[in-house]
This record gives sequence, C-alpha cells and structure tokens, in this order.
Amino acid sequence: MDNTRNFEEELSRLVRMLGSDPAFYLLALHSFVEMVLNRELDLNELFFEGEHYRFSDKMYLYRQKLLAKMEEEPGASPRVKGVSHLNQLVKSHHLTNRTRHEFGAVSVEEAKAGTWSFLEFCRLSGIDSPLFRKIRDNLDIWDERQSPIEHLNELKKIRFSLHIKDMEIDQLNRRLSELAAWEKQANHLAALLKDRENKLEQLDEKSGRRDRILAELEAERDRLSGELRDVRLRIASSRDVSDYREEMIRLSNYTRTRRDFERSIVRLSEEQREAVESAPDDGLLLIRGGAGTGKTIVLLESLRRASLQEGLFDGGASPSGLGLLTYARTLVKYDRYISEILGIADDRLAIRTVDSYVNEVVRRRWPRSEIRYGSLISEALEELGMIPPAPLDRRDLAREIDEFIWGYHLSREEYVTEMISRSGLRHRLDEQARQRVWEIQGELRAELVDQELFTRNLAVCLMLEEGSSAVKPEDPAPEFDQLYVDEVQDLPPVVLEFLAGRSRRLVMAGDIDQSIYGLQSPFARAGIDIRGRSRILNQNFRNTMAILELAEAYREASGLARDYPEGDRRRAPKAFREGPPVALLRHSDQDALEDELISRLRFFRESLGYDPENLCIIAPDNRSVDRLIARMAREADLEGISIRDPQFEFGEGGGNPGGKVRLSPLHSPKGLDFPVVFLFLPFLHGVGGLDRRLQDSQRKNLLYVGLTRAMDHLEIFLSDGALENPVISPILSCWEAMEGR
Repeated sequence: MDNTRNFEEELSRLVRMLGSDPAFYLLALHSFVEMVLNRELDLNELFFEGEHYRFSDKMYLYRQKLLAKMEEEPGASPRVKGVSHLNQLVKSHHLTNRTRHEFGAVSVEEAKAGTWSFLEFCRLSGIDSPLFRKIRDNLDIWDERQSPIEHLNELKKIRFSLHIKDMEIDQLNRRLSELAAWEKQANHLAALLKDRENKLEQLDEKSGRRDRILAELEAERDRLSGELRDVRLRIASSRDVSDYREEMIRLSNYTRTRRDFERSIVRLSEEQREAVESAPDDGLLLIRGGAGTGKTIVLLESLRRASLQEGLFDGGASPSGLGLLTYARTLVKYDRYISEILGIADDRLAIRTVDSYVNEVVRRRWPRSEIRYGSLISEALEELGMIPPAPLDRRDLAREIDEFIWGYHLSREEYVTEMISRSGLRHRLDEQARQRVWEIQGELRAELVDQELFTRNLAVCLMLEEGSSAVKPEDPAPEFDQLYVDEVQDLPPVVLEFLAGRSRRLVMAGDIDQSIYGLQSPFARAGIDIRGRSRILNQNFRNTMAILELAEAYREASGLARDYPEGDRRRAPKAFREGPPVALLRHSDQDALEDELISRLRFFRESLGYDPENLCIIAPDNRSVDRLIARMAREADLEGISIRDPQFEFGEGGGNPGGKVRLSPLHSPKGLDFPVVFLFLPFLHGVGGLDRRLQDSQRKNLLYVGLTRAMDHLEIFLSDGALENPVISPILSCWEAMEGR
C-alpha cells in the first residue's frame, strides 16, 4: 500500500505519550490505526441507519484489500507477508473500549504488546518513520514507573475468573465455536453491506434504470442490515464466552505470533545478566538451574559476547576457537535458531550434537571406523555366542557394558573388586557375576576394535586411554579455545571427560534434577571439579506462576524431588509472571480426548490468534504424533509437523511458509520453549533396562519436562486409563488442589 502522507505530527504525539498511562497510550495507538483504516477504506463515518462499522469490520475489509493487492502486485508480497498479524489489533481492541466507556486500566505489558502490533500494522501499511525507532527503544520507560503489585493484583483477578469458567470447559468449547462462526458471519455480512453501499454511491444519476436499481440495492441493503443486526444480537448474548476469550487474550500478551515469541525468549533477566557477566575468562563454568530459568539463553549470550572479541574468528572456513555442542539434533536446530535471533549465526561457528563432534574426531583417528547406535552390542553378543550371567538378559548386559562400564569409564578394580554402586539398574550382581560381565566386555571390546566398529562410549574410552583427547597442536580435530555444552546433565561422564580435554575453557549448562538419561551425577566421575565454578539460576522466566506451581507441586507429590542425591538438590525456581490457569481435560477414551484437543487447537488458532508454529502438542510417542498429524489435517484443516522430522526447522514457518503446529514425542522436547503446550497423555510407556524405582523416576522426569515446556498456556489431556498409572495420577490431584476442588 502506497502511503505517501506524512504522519510525523501524529507519531510525535505518540512518542510523547510513552511512559504515560498505559491505557490512554494504547487508546492513542488504536486511534491512529483507525484513522489509517478510514482513509484507506474511504469511510466517511456516515453509514447505514446511523451506525458505524466496527473496528473488527474495518480491519477485516482492510485485510481483504491487502490480500487482493498481494495477488495483483507480486512486488507487494514481502510487505504483505504477515498480514494475519492484524488480528492481534482486533483481539486487543476491547481493552480500548473499556478505557473509553468504563475508564478501564491496562497493564504495561499490554501496552508494550500493543506497540509491537501497531508497528507491524504500520509496516504492512507502508508507513515508515524514524520515530518508530524512538518508540521501540523507549518501551522500557514504564519499568521505572509501574506498580508491580497493582499489575499482579489485576492479573490475579482475571486468572481467578478463568478458573471459574474453565470448570465448564466442555460446554465452553462448543459455545466458543458458535461465537467464532457468528463473528465470521458478521464480518462477511459487513463486507457485503459495504459493497452495496459503494454501488449505491456509484449509480449514474441519468441512468434510465436508476430508480429500479436503487430500489433493489436499498432493499438488499436493508435485508443485509437486518441480518447483521440479528447476528450481532447473538454475539451479544454470548458475552460471558467473549469475556473468557478476552481475558485469555489479556494473559497472552507476548507470544501469540512468532515475532512476539522471539522477542520474549531473548530478554535477559537481571539474574541471567549477572550469570553472563560473572563468567571467568578462562577455565570452567557450570550454569545450573531448574526448568525455565534460561540456562540455554545464558549460554548463548556468553557465546555471543565471546564472538565479539577480536580475533576469535580468523575469516577462514573452519572454527578458530568457538564451539557449541548439545545433546540432540532438535536442540541443535533450536540453538541455531536462537543464535540467529541473537545475531551470532555464522557458518564458521560449530553448532552440532555431541555425537556428531565425537564422530568427527573418531573418523580422524580411525578413518575406516564406524560408530553405531542402538543394537550393535546386543547383535555382537548374539553373533559371538556370549551368554549373559544370571539374572541378566542380553539387553541388560548390553546396557551394563555400554552405559555403565564404558559410559563411566570404569576399571576392573572399581567394577569387580570395589563393587562400585550400580544404583538404578534393575538387577543386583554379586562379585562372580560382575567378573563374568567384565570378561565378556573385554572379549567384546577386542572384537569391536578389531573390526573398527564402536559405540560412542567405547570410542571415547579408547581415545582417553591413548591420550588423543587432549588438545595438542598436531591434533587434526578442531581445537577449541572456548567450548559451550548445553543440556550437559544427559551426557555420560566419559564424554564429559573427553570434552574437557578438547577445550581450554569449558562452559556448561544443565540441571541434574532434569536428567532423563543419566544414572548418577556425572561431573565428579568425569574429574570435573565444579566447586566454586557454578552459577545457579533461581528465577524462572519461561513459565507463568500457574504453570510452574503445578509442575513443582507434581515434582513434590510424585516423589521426584526425593529421587536425586542430596548434593544435586536445588531450590525450586520462582516464576514472576501471572498467566491463565492450567486447563485439564479428561475423557474415557482416546478418540474423545482427541476431539477435545482439536477443539482447543481451533480456539487458540482462530480465537486467540496464535500462529500455528507457537502451538505444540506433546504426545506419548512417535506413533501418537503421526496419528494426531493425520487427524488434524483430516478434520481441522491444520497442518502439523514433528520436531523430529528431518525437514523441521525452528525458523520462519517451521519448514512450511504457512506455518505448522509442532508435535513432539514425550522424550524429545527437553530444552525447548513453546508459548502453548497441549500435553496429550492417553497412556504412558515404560522405560526398559532399569529397576522399577529408577524407571518411574525417569518417567516422572519426562512428565515434569513436558509440563515445563509451556510459556503461557498449558492444557493437559488425560484418559481415565492413564490416570490409573501412579506416575500420572499426581498431576490430577495437584491440579484439583490448585483449583480448590
């Protein structure tokens, strides 16, 4: 849209309002927007029977105009991209109505969120001004003037009313769908009515058929006006439902769109800034903290600052000092995405999985070698005819050898003579059984080395034993001045010991209380002394208070908090953001549960205006993920993508320009953030190879991680069968206690 008019005077007035009452400032933003809408739509405020087009009607017509222009002029596409973000202005307009008619207040957070929507509207409208930078750079001016107590009290009132309304969630979903349909119909009728009004104005005074056409158009206008009035009466009769929706919107300020989400996850708290600034120039640092405390952001901000130091990059094609390693491929994609937002993405910066890096080093040491995952040891044991000592089966023996003996880099003296603790493994072994296990692993190791077939842990053991893990000038592997390792708690000690030898400075982030795959605290075993070398983050910046309250209550009620050694305990993190109550829906069977899930997806997408890529479903396994993706496409016209899909990316569109809902199996979302999480639990799988206590502990940890992935909204879907599982049932009891049921 070509906006040649100069708006400097109006924008200067908006700049002067920064830091004033947030409600009047937001009202001014919307007044500016409505001025532009009236001009672009050629509205003179004299409409049918003295009524005005509503703000939502105008925005709908303007959106259609923008989309039509995009089709007519291909060159307009870059600016019109993101036109769906106009919905954010419509969904927050009720706040300005309350200010006008009831002298209602809005929070600073709502004013800030409204500013970003306003700036997006101006971009789409082709309005540009150097004053926009002043607006962006001065949004924090309110932070020194706001009253946090008043703000929290207001949001607590909203949260309490939502608690009441969520008690009838099944009926609420049906009425929300009806309301959305009526509003869509009202927009359509308003557009038709505008078209008929335009035709009436364009009638030729001298046309011989003017009187007949005029009568027909006036009759159709009156009919449309009556239909529109009836629809608006139906909408007005659903005031309680629209209030619920508006209150949900008020508690969802920052993360409805991708740009909102990106802004929210890179804002450092004071505690996080202190952790970054306290990092030593050399040596070792461990950043610790509970779920949502921002360990990864602190790690990446430390990396960003290091990348700005002169000389860290030499302009060549390979890393000249910096590397970032993490546990899984999904986390690599996520860390790259956050790095791009922070402005530190560079082809020369190694961001990869630990396994990928180990593979590279192994290949340089043994060019013909191959690292295999999964069933390598079990297959080799079977091929060699090795019989596990009682009470182990072949799978137990494979785990004992790879994850315990090689993963902890044990000597025979430690394993057999000293009978080092195997806490968590499901079978007890006496000295005779251990001796036989040691003999089998020795024979197996010799066979695998001869074939140059390795597991990761075996390959690292070999390199540690021959000394090729240390940083040496002649070492062909990349040499790190500073190596950053994320989610370190899920790495075995042998790998940590290896990584410590690859870098002159090692910066790690992790939390033992979130360990899903490890058996014990890995640092002491790896020879890494973290005493006086750790920074603990206690403030949760990801979750709202409602989400964190439920997660921590579950952690205590389920016994998860008691499942770790006393030395690994940490204080429960504290959240500071109010938000909507956690919703919990239960049904007797999986099909009914999926119906409710799809209804809520539609509500968040269509009524609250969330971009699809800001919605995430966490399901029990990959098969459940595939089933939900198929059903969403078939019944809700919603596209979904698994975060484990090779094509999936966290960047714009998530692998598809139109955006897709993200789905994740329960074991995969660790370390990730999503504005809205639907935790879908019709059942829960077990964990093989462990005793019952540790198996339950790991499943509890999976659920805790799932609960704490949500930033603003958490909705839990449980089947009656799942609630018979003692690992899941504490979720319901904790939720009922929070709801006062």
